[in-house]
Amino acid sequence: MAKIALAPKTLNSSDIVELIRAYGVDLSRVGDHYRGLCPFHPDTTPSLFVYPETDSWFCYGCQKGWDDIQFVREIEGCSFSEAKKRLGLNGGTATRHQAPVRRRVSTLRTELRELEETLERVLVRRLKGLDRQLQKREITLCQYYTNRAIAEDRLNRFDALRTQNHYYLRNWR
Repeated sequence: MAKIALAPKTLNSSDIVELIRAYGVDLSRVGDHYRGLCPFHPDTTPSLFVYPETDSWFCYGCQKGWDDIQFVREIEGCSFSEAKKRLGLNGGTATRHQAPVRRRVSTLRTELRELEETLERVLVRRLKGLDRQLQKREITLCQYYTNRAIAEDRLNRFDALRTQNHYYLRNWR
């Protein structure tokens, strides 16, 4: 499917049905939601569902979904900030403060997911570096922990906070 670059003024960023239709997805109304063929994988039966009441979408075939910003990110292959610009959320007629609460929450969740992905990449990179040092015997695990000088009380406090907020953090998405 051809990617379509949309000018911010051609879209009403609050109407997710029109946004998805603007990318060539044929949606048909089924009750209070819409369905159509997913543009992200070969689809023969409609598996993409759009829910206008929550400004969200989900494909039961490829398990992708979220909000209008995520749809633009997926179909255009662009970053979060670029998708916001294409929707007119930066400097356009709509601003974050004018958006409905559910849209702001959805945007915050997307930003949180990006932050988690970035932190995971940094952590994995650091752990791979540590693993290389340990394999080359440049450092021992005991030296690593001694050099880090992490106080045991801070570790215990962090573990307690993590345990308290485990349910909240896991169910944030």
